[in-house]
Amino acid sequence: MIAALLLLTIAIADLTMLVWQSARTRPLAVGVMVVALVGWPIVLIAGFSAPWWVALTFVVVAALWALALASRWAARLVIPVGLLLAAALAALLLVPTLATLVQPSWADAWAATGAVISPTVATMAVAVAVFLAHSANVIVRATLTLARRADTHTAERSTEPEVSAGSWIVAGKWRWARVQVMPPEPAAPRVISTMRGGRWIGPLERWAIVALGLAGALGIIAAIMAGKGIVRFPEINADRGIGSKAEEFLVGSLLSWSLAGCGIALIVGAATVAG
Repeated sequence: MIAALLLLTIAIADLTMLVWQSARTRPLAVGVMVVALVGWPIVLIAGFSAPWWVALTFVVVAALWALALASRWAARLVIPVGLLLAAALAALLLVPTLATLVQPSWADAWAATGAVISPTVATMAVAVAVFLAHSANVIVRATLTLARRADTHTAERSTEPEVSAGSWIVAGKWRWARVQVMPPEPAAPRVISTMRGGRWIGPLERWAIVALGLAGALGIIAAIMAGKGIVRFPEINADRGIGSKAEEFLVGSLLSWSLAGCGIALIVGAATVAG
């Protein structure tokens, strides 16, 4: 259960950082921050019988995680920080001494009822669901930023200064032979979508993959992956001269699906350890 609590603490920290960055009023952001920093450790200690030093460690680790992936260095930190989180979760889940650090009294009462799902598995399922809702988006966004950096530097080096409409340029080697540049024809107005589908499609897709993976419906998962590629094909095909859209789609999708797969592994691992 302690691995699930660490993952849930990190997910709550990311959600708190999201509220801090997007809140309309500063008092609301401060209030959410205070509730998270004070209320969640109390829940860990009183509700899950976690030692105070474990609760404090989790809060500090989660705060460092959220600050790192919300900073301008997120692209550089996402891989090492993600690997550290994976190693910590594996250790908390597999090392018996660490796995038994948190044993709430209500867990025994839950198990005594003969419930099909153990409290450890239920806590891990909730933690995975909350983590895949927003924290996974943060990881994917930072990774895409890291993947774009080389393309951005190349584009900056190859970009030539634009000539303003109506300016004069030299034609040939004779400076007196000047040709006026005609202004370009006005481009068609861009239609800006009011949908913010990316922030919803990612979590819904990952939740569906986790649920279907636990149910063993691998064929439906393959259909979802194929359907996403078909839907995005026109956009990718329009960018065939550069190819960046295809690479961005592959990097983002594969990482998102991998995070969903890790969620399945954590839930199955928690079920196996819990017996």
